[in-house]
Amino acid sequence: MATVADLRKSRQTLEFQAQQLAELAERYLEQKAAAETANRAKSDFLANMSHELRTPLTHIIGFAEVMEQQFFGDIGNPRYVQYANHIRQSGEYLHGVISDVLEMSRLDAGQVVLQAHEIDLTQTLTEAVDAGRAEAAAKNVAIEFDAPADSRVFADPDLLKRIIGNPDEERIKFTPEAGRVAVRAIRQGPAHDIIVEDSAAA
Repeated sequence: MATVADLRKSRQTLEFQAQQLAELAERYLEQKAAAETANRAKSDFLANMSHELRTPLTHIIGFAEVMEQQFFGDIGNPRYVQYANHIRQSGEYLHGVISDVLEMSRLDAGQVVLQAHEIDLTQTLTEAVDAGRAEAAAKNVAIEFDAPADSRVFADPDLLKRIIGNPDEERIKFTPEAGRVAVRAIRQGPAHDIIVEDSAAA
């Protein structure tokens, strides 16, 4: 009788635990669906926001460039040309930020397809670093670059340039005059560590 009672009690416990697990699984599915819905809403919002902001920014950049180049005649005071230059540069910066936000949204939604293949890492990094040399020279910021020769890696070259270029541009922008920005690739067996640092972080 005691054994039967124990078995009945064990069965009741197992049934209760099974019911709890079923409720937890149902709750998990509901929360997962809600999270996916919220994520889709966020992606849609970012895409719409990016589109709505990029359209007027394109016009602002274009009109600022027209005034800066004085296509329709002398604009008058040279300061206006300088102001037009600032407007264009600020517009291009904001346009880049918005594009990055949209790109992150696409990455998060799994909508970006990597075009990965074997590339020359040193050459790809050199192209990314060279894109920031003019801005660095204007601020008297030195750029140091070091990468092993004959480094072949499997990667998407365009995305790799963007990954290196974005922090490189930010560090140049916020590094004080006569500072230093360094980009290094260090071989670690079959892989590479890529390090971007400025003189303040060194």
